[in-house]
Amino acid sequence: MESEDSKSEPNSTAGALHEAIKRGQMDELQELLASAPPTAVNVRDSDGITLLYSCVQRGALDCVRELLRMRAEPNALNGKPGAALSTLARAAYPGSSRCSEEVLRLLLDARADPNGCEGQSHTPLGFAASHGISVSTAILLKAKGMDPNFPSQVHHCPPPLVAAAENMAFSAPPPRCVGALGASGDEADFDRVLRQLVTCPAVDLAASDREGNTALMFLARQGRQALPLLNLLLEQMAARASTATTGDDCTSVEGSGQVGAQIAPGSEVINAFSAGKGRRPPRTALDWALLACEGGRKGDEGGLLDEDSVVGLLRSQGAIRYNELTQQTQNEPA
Repeated sequence: MESEDSKSEPNSTAGALHEAIKRGQMDELQELLASAPPTAVNVRDSDGITLLYSCVQRGALDCVRELLRMRAEPNALNGKPGAALSTLARAAYPGSSRCSEEVLRLLLDARADPNGCEGQSHTPLGFAASHGISVSTAILLKAKGMDPNFPSQVHHCPPPLVAAAENMAFSAPPPRCVGALGASGDEADFDRVLRQLVTCPAVDLAASDREGNTALMFLARQGRQALPLLNLLLEQMAARASTATTGDDCTSVEGSGQVGAQIAPGSEVINAFSAGKGRRPPRTALDWALLACEGGRKGDEGGLLDEDSVVGLLRSQGAIRYNELTQQTQNEPA
């Protein structure tokens, strides 16, 4: 933990140190730190930003390495209370110009918390996944102590899998982002990130946000363009359902390319529903799929049940609409 003394360094010292970083003056930064108290390495500016965070933000790799050598606190939260960011999250987030995977590895080697966040902020993995940064996602999924399903529904931000699927659904065309992949900017690769998350055995495929929306729902509402990912998700769900029944080890593999898995996921997963809002009723994944196509908007499924359609795929796995689900519940014996 950072020392309380680091919060009370003289303003002149803090200002000089942060100015040296802004100007990229590594020699000046080293000289200032050499003559300052040891706690100065964690001094903050007026916005609550540490020296280490500022270096990560600017992609100053040598500065990051030097500050960590001087025992800068890698887990200090930065910014406004209640929505502060960890330094690791900033390194994984697009906008960390010129920051490379080496910065992430340096921070993790310095025991940065892979789950660090506060209040309404994303975890490092949440930032990487929600912005389609596949390089950061791959590194963080392998980090020691990583919980790929955090934050839970009690937090403002959804779990990484749901965040990635949601942002993919509402990013057309995919946004350009400057970040961990390179200073010149790279397209967010939500397809690759979602494949990384879906095929990770530790990721909860049924995770949802605070309104009950799951990755399955966000993929279903995208229609045919998300069919390969939707099929992969269902295959992974089916494989896990089979493992739970047989007791075999769970091995995560890429999809076979065939539409539909051999063993359907449990109905509580595929027929989970999101909360209603205003006049909008609760919806299952099938409801969202039908809304994504012309037939769904007309209330007519005709011609949509071929095996290549999202609707057909979901129906083949036992998916039903919310009104069908409530009717089934009402007809069950007391």
